[in-house]
Amino acid sequence: MKIKVSVDKVTKHVELEDETVRNCPFCGSGDIAICNTHSALYWMECQKCGAQVDGRNYGDLNDDESHLEAARSALATWNHRA
Repeated sequence: MKIKVSVDKVTKHVELEDETVRNCPFCGSGDIAICNTHSALYWMECQKCGAQVDGRNYGDLNDDESHLEAARSALATWNHRA
């Protein structure tokens, strides 16, 4: 799956496209979501089995770059462990 990094400036949620996301290492599903609480803390979560990993927490920072870096961190962590 490929995802592209862009920021929705209203809700501060990052969508990832054109980036490779590995399948879940536990169940093999390719249905992986990037999630956040509208702060600069993101995690990757398998939509089939619920496995998840957190990225680096930039929670106190609310600028676009912090959101992008937090999302990229979650993606890198997910792909590294898979």
